[in-house]
Amino acid sequence: IILNLLYIITSIPIITLGASTTALYAVMKSPDENVYSSSLFKNYFRAFFKNFRKSTVLFLILLIPAAVILVNLYILLAGLMEDSIISYILCAIPIVVFIFAWNYVFPLTAKFENTVRGTFANAFVLSVAHLPTTIVLTVLNLLPLAVFFFFTNFFYKTLMIWVLLAFSLIAKINSLLLKRVFDRYIPQPAED
Repeated sequence: IILNLLYIITSIPIITLGASTTALYAVMKSPDENVYSSSLFKNYFRAFFKNFRKSTVLFLILLIPAAVILVNLYILLAGLMEDSIISYILCAIPIVVFIFAWNYVFPLTAKFENTVRGTFANAFVLSVAHLPTTIVLTVLNLLPLAVFFFFTNFFYKTLMIWVLLAFSLIAKINSLLLKRVFDRYIPQPAED
């Protein structure tokens, strides 16, 4: 609950969403699952400030496909584009790029040291190489939006649950899934 509230509060200035998401995943990957509240705060803010610059750059880069998605949707819904399979494909490409990148860039930043370019490259390679996991991550990450848009009444009736648990619970499940993916690429110490 505390972690979820920390995430929401530090994400309020939208520009900090990348750093907040990275910090959330950094705390979720912590080997000590029984952290006390004080160390939770300390670990979260340590990760937030340590990764602030890189995570903000990653987030700003992700705004590019997000802007393309919004423009494409406006053009499609306003009837300014011909209603054809090609127009739907042109709209789907930035959506896939955005979602695939979002699923991996912040957890990768929380787990590994890399450049911004390397993080994006690894995000795309991992998202394609582990497509079943990517699909599950996508469903989990889009769950709050789907519930909000398709079951608005239910969303508002359960708003406190979403505020207190949703982001950290989804991040925890994602972290467990991503651990299996990331562990394949971490060299294991040689046994003598």
